Amino acid sequence: MNKIKFLVFLGIIVTFAAKAQNNFGIDYFHIKEYAIAKKYFEQQYAQNPTKLNYYLGEISFAQGKTDEAKSYYTKGLAANPEDPFNAIGLAKIELKNNSTAAEASFTSIQKRNPNNIDVKLAIGYAYLDNGLSDKAKDKVSEAQKIDKNNPMVYILAGDIYNAAKNVGEAVRNYEMAIYFDKNFPLSYIKEAEIYEHSINWKEAVDKLNTIIKIHPDYIIAYRTLGRLYATNREYESAIEAFKTYFASGNATLDDITQYVIALYFAKQYDGVNQQIQQGLTLDPSHFVLNRLQFYTATNLNDTVNSIKYAQHFFTLRNGSANDYIAKDYAMYANALKTAQMYDEAIAQYKKAIAIDSNNEELYKDMSTVIASTGQYGYAGDVYKKYIEKAEGKATIADYNQLGKFYYTAGSLRNAADTALLLAWQHNDELLNEIAHSSQQKDSLLKDKYYFLTKAVAYYLHGADSAFAVVVENLPKIYTGYLWRARVNAALDPKSEMGLAKPYYEKVIEIQEGKEPSPTTNSTLIEANGYLGYFYLVKDDRPNARLYYGKVLVLDPKNANATNALNALK
Repeated sequence: MNKIKFLVFLGIIVTFAAKAQNNFGIDYFHIKEYAIAKKYFEQQYAQNPTKLNYYLGEISFAQGKTDEAKSYYTKGLAANPEDPFNAIGLAKIELKNNSTAAEASFTSIQKRNPNNIDVKLAIGYAYLDNGLSDKAKDKVSEAQKIDKNNPMVYILAGDIYNAAKNVGEAVRNYEMAIYFDKNFPLSYIKEAEIYEHSINWKEAVDKLNTIIKIHPDYIIAYRTLGRLYATNREYESAIEAFKTYFASGNATLDDITQYVIALYFAKQYDGVNQQIQQGLTLDPSHFVLNRLQFYTATNLNDTVNSIKYAQHFFTLRNGSANDYIAKDYAMYANALKTAQMYDEAIAQYKKAIAIDSNNEELYKDMSTVIASTGQYGYAGDVYKKYIEKAEGKATIADYNQLGKFYYTAGSLRNAADTALLLAWQHNDELLNEIAHSSQQKDSLLKDKYYFLTKAVAYYLHGADSAFAVVVENLPKIYTGYLWRARVNAALDPKSEMGLAKPYYEKVIEIQEGKEPSPTTNSTLIEANGYLGYFYLVKDDRPNARLYYGKVLVLDPKNANATNALNALK
């Protein structure tokens, strides 16, 4: 490129950049970012009270502050009585109260400015802002007759259709604006905002990247790009776009929230905390930012702050439960669990389940916390609900865990176990599971020993059913048989019925002949020891000696086997 051509090209770029910079206030106004728009208008028109008051009046009207808008328009006309735009603003206010006078004003203004396309468009927006879309469309037609190539004509048309939820026609008109002026940034922003929540959002990304190539300093495009990426879960790309936009210093509270969401889901927690602090400075009670502050602390295992932030978060929105989601309570429960505040955590899981009763993971997590309190029967009942809610997705490991919860609940090894189980004597849900009649329920309430017997049997049978699923799915693995043997041994503590016998025999069948190991040896000692005792009870001395002898082969110092064999002599 020769020097003259380069200078011409540079002049075009500089001119376009200056023009775009001057349009930032208008473009921010069109995307309803009124605070930023006001900042630009005050900078650009500080020495022009006519224009400044008109734009400030437009912002106030858009915000529903009619009296304030009227004051601005009046000041604008005082600065220049011939200004058509402030006059249009005053007439726009009168449209609803005195439409005849307003229409007369519009007619008079147009007669004085017959070929001013900006006047036509301003009146068109005055109609649109008052819900008079047909009259606004008439102004589009009139503006086209003056200059059909003006992109703002099609922006107004697109806005009319967008207000009517006619997305197809809105996009078509924004595309027309681009067709007539490929360098007009607002067209790209308008179209991209429509696509934000649609399947065509990547087309909007392409549009925005196009205008960024034309004008890299058009910061609004980066803002919209970040929002598109964040809404559609392309968080890393969203972060890059937001970084560029935030450098402009124009970020609103809503922009900060979108940026925080992208950073949070990208697990960039340092950035999350930095932006949250900035956002909470603007609005300390911001619901989403307070939520993500609490979530972030939980994910970072910052338990003290997690609980503190959670307690504050649950005071927002006047504490209305309708404002909170299941994950809020589940995250709080997780923080409480880390702090070993198990009872409080269980209470929060219950709240989460009340909102989302089909979320199987809530039951699973809750049962783990319950087990930490030693309430294994309760943990098993909740874990059973997890398996039911999982609807076929539960694994063999899940059934194995369920069986262990129930087996532990049914094994009263000491006074503490007994006391924990007795605490459930008056629990209706458990009593309804155990009792077969109202009469039996009364007996369970009155007799603690009867309750203990029935509760233990209930849990052990639950364990047996769970381990039966393990055996069915893993018939060549000893584990399921071993646990069924233990459960049935507990159901038959004197070994009179030999309920555990077939399962221990299966354990021996699978484990015998394997390479010796601590696990193999211990399972064979347990199985042979049970069978030795079973035959001892049955007074079958040869078999008792046989199985106790096998125990001593595996463990020559085994006291039970030694004592039994000595007794058999």
